[in-house]
Amino acid sequence: MGLGNVTKTEKCLLGAAAVFLCLVTGLYVHDTASLDQRGAVAVETERQVSEDALGPVWEPVDINTADADTLDTLPGIGPALAARIIAYREEHGAFESGEELMEVKGIGEATYEGLAEWITVEGKDTE
Repeated sequence: MGLGNVTKTEKCLLGAAAVFLCLVTGLYVHDTASLDQRGAVAVETERQVSEDALGPVWEPVDINTADADTLDTLPGIGPALAARIIAYREEHGAFESGEELMEVKGIGEATYEGLAEWITVEGKDTE
């Protein structure tokens, strides 16, 4: 046997290695294509929740009829401001608009802006 002569066994081994490499390459291409397809699939993340699970429906606070404890639940309103709102209401009568709340000492434009979505002016009877 000299250099340069390839035996039948070596030819078989080279052929088997070539077939193996072709199979590995084919599997790689197939898996990569599968990943691309899986990446395009939309995943649904929303689900229906019953109203009972959400809790009670929130209603805005009527600043003309709310007591001090209820006013105190509003953002930016503590016990002192709640007392001032009631005092203002007793002295001046029912609020005609939510913006009138800015007439109460301690409630400026920024505080009112934080309250606007949480209040309503409906009842004209004061406590």
